[in-house]
Amino acid sequence: MKIHNKIVCLFAVFLTLMACNKSQDKKTAASDTGQISENERLQYQKWREKNAVQLDEYYQYISSKIKDAPEPYYLVYTGHSMPKKCEEFRYAIPPKADWLHLVKSLKVIEQLREQGVFKQYRIISTYRSPEMNTCVRGAKKSKHMANFAVDFKIIDQDADLEKKHKKTTQQLCEFWRKKGPKLNMGLGIYPRHIYHIDTAAFRTWGGNYKSDSSPCMQK
Repeated sequence: MKIHNKIVCLFAVFLTLMACNKSQDKKTAASDTGQISENERLQYQKWREKNAVQLDEYYQYISSKIKDAPEPYYLVYTGHSMPKKCEEFRYAIPPKADWLHLVKSLKVIEQLREQGVFKQYRIISTYRSPEMNTCVRGAKKSKHMANFAVDFKIIDQDADLEKKHKKTTQQLCEFWRKKGPKLNMGLGIYPRHIYHIDTAAFRTWGGNYKSDSSPCMQK
């Protein structure tokens, strides 16, 4: 009986060590892709302690409408670089009246995935509170403030990333031309392969936030 108990204990220790190694691997992988810094994680934990109930309600709503909903973290996160004084506004939950806006935009992204335009993406920014928008000097009528907008980066692995992004941009523009008017789709194409999608109005723009800089408007 004692031998049996020792074997069980040793097996439990083995499983614990394996679990620790796996979690370390995951942490390294996340760090390598530059997804979330340790500082941002700590900020989120502190913020979540005060907003857990509302965040859970918001996530349940989104996940009930979207087939493959993003993690709760990315639904309330602004990942763009910002002055340190603005970091206190990094996480925010939109008013309930605006929850459906994000659903519509995420569904457009899901359509793009289903059509094979890209496989994986990482959200950089969704809702932006008025306080955050003022702090970072965002556009006064930014669609982020009404929870319409999703800024994201495609993270598909490819041997030739530049060629992949060029093709992706062409496919996004084609989708925008054909289906954008009906979807009320806004498409922003920024430097560093960052894209913006919203469902607030049919329009497109590029790096200078004007339509003439969008690849979709270039012949």
